[in-house]
Amino acid sequence: EVKSFSACFISCTNLTGPIPAGLFDYNTKVRDFSDVVRRTKVSSIPAGLFDKCLEVTNFFGAFAESEIINIPNGLFKNNTKADNFALAFLNCKKLKDIGDNTLLNTLNAQNAVNLSRMFEGCSALEGPIPAGLFDNCPNVTNFSQTFRDCNSLTGNIPTGLFDKCTEVTTFKGTFTKCKSLTGSIPAGLFDNCTKVMTFEKTFYNCTSLTAIPAGLFDNNTKVTSFSETFWDCSN
Repeated sequence: EVKSFSACFISCTNLTGPIPAGLFDYNTKVRDFSDVVRRTKVSSIPAGLFDKCLEVTNFFGAFAESEIINIPNGLFKNNTKADNFALAFLNCKKLKDIGDNTLLNTLNAQNAVNLSRMFEGCSALEGPIPAGLFDNCPNVTNFSQTFRDCNSLTGNIPTGLFDKCTEVTTFKGTFTKCKSLTGSIPAGLFDNCTKVMTFEKTFYNCTSLTAIPAGLFDNNTKVTSFSETFWDCSN
């Protein structure tokens, strides 16, 4: 009957991985996994860890500040009620890969509204960002600082990355200090995001970007702030 594992193992600083497979298989009514292994030395997540937890709504900070290296395929594929993935992998400084088969088609977060700071500070995260990464997240409203300080994230921002995210209201700091993102920002990147109100610091200190396409913000008529959107984009 347990409904929450929030902060269950938080700051157990000697707790190392891997997490045992099937750890939560009998906890089918859990709704909250926020901060569950935050600030631990957990290094590995077993496949299917949350497969039986169909009622979960909250993964806020679940693996933040841990030592995980990779995210298993389909980690959240059955968690269709989850709406909060904010800070889920915050400052996971050893995380290298989110991979084409990891979150690309298996996040399945139809109800997700908050992906803010999801990968912030993942300084070892390698690019490129998978195309279609957010295609199954049509209701996201918050992409603030999602990739902030991911300074090893290489390659171009994929065309159409936010095409299915028509409810977004903020891109504040989404790519701040992503110094290894290269090339031109793709044309039409925000065309379908007509509800956006702020692009504050979206590309702040993205020093390897080379060009802004014409009409990038043509459809974003509700914006109230472009403060420091391209500050210190030295190229």
